[in-house]
Amino acid sequence: MPRDFALTDVSLAQWYFGDGCLGDVRGYKQLVFATNGFSWASCERLVRAMKRQYGWVAHVNKGPVIRMGQKRFVDELLDVVRPFTPGCFRYKLGEA
Repeated sequence: MPRDFALTDVSLAQWYFGDGCLGDVRGYKQLVFATNGFSWASCERLVRAMKRQYGWVAHVNKGPVIRMGQKRFVDELLDVVRPFTPGCFRYKLGEA
């Protein structure tokens, strides 16, 4: 991942629709970015960028993957990407 990347609403949406998924863990909504091909350091840079730009807390876990589990942050991220959602990806918003 380039060090000079720009995290914008559009790039976040493209990233989520390409590598993200919404799941349920023991009744709680969880969002995961499949960053398995990224270095741990790159994942940490992305987590810091999300915190700096949007105030969201996410964590890097084994894989490495980026996980966001706080409902408020998941809902906010989904609200940010919603306007850029192609119809075929509505399921990634938890919609049919």
